[in-house]
Amino acid sequence: MKKLLFFAAALCCSMSLFAGGEIFEAWVTYGVNDEAVEAHQITAEDVELGTIAKLQLDSFFIKVWQDAGDHFDVVQVGYQFDEDTPVYVDAVFKRDLGGNDHEWAVEMKQNIVAALADGDHVFKVWFKGIINKGEDPGEAEKWMSNGGNNYKFNFKLNTTSTGIDHVVGNAASLKVMENGVLYIYRNGVKYDTNGKAIR
Repeated sequence: MKKLLFFAAALCCSMSLFAGGEIFEAWVTYGVNDEAVEAHQITAEDVELGTIAKLQLDSFFIKVWQDAGDHFDVVQVGYQFDEDTPVYVDAVFKRDLGGNDHEWAVEMKQNIVAALADGDHVFKVWFKGIINKGEDPGEAEKWMSNGGNNYKFNFKLNTTSTGIDHVVGNAASLKVMENGVLYIYRNGVKYDTNGKAIR
C-alpha cells in the first residue's frame, strides 16, 4: 500500500513538472511585390521567393494544444534576417478551436524588407510558447523551430530600376521599382502592373 501511494505521489509530481502542450501548426500570410496577400502553411521545406522588391507580411497564425489543467500564457513569433539580432513578437489569443486546441495571432502588416540592402537574404522564422508561466512547479517552454534549423524564406532583393523592357515601334516601355512597387512608364505615362494609368 505504501508503495502504491508513493507511486501515485511521484506520478502527480512528474505530471506537474512536465506541462503538457505543443505548438503544432503555423501559417503566415504574405504577398510578394504587388501580388495579393495569401495564407501559406509553414513547413520544414525552405521557401524560394526568387527576386523580389517587396515582401508584404500581413500576419502569423499559431495553433497550440494543451493538457487539461495546463495553459499557454505566452506565444511568440521569433524571426531574423540573415545573421542579424533575433526579434520576438508576442502573439495574442485569437480563438478557441475546440477541445484543448487554441489559435494565437500576430499582425505585422508591413513591408518587412524595406530596410534591407539589395542582394541575397534569408528570412528565418520560429515559434516559442510558455505554459504555466511563473508556476512552480509546472512552467515549461515549447518550441516549433524545425528541429532548431528554423523555417527559411530565401530571396534576392532588387529595388532598383529593371531598365528598358522592350520596344514596340518608337514606344519604349520602362519598368521602374519605386518604394518596392513596380510601375511601367510608356510614352511618358505611368501605369501600374494591371495597365491602369496613374494620374
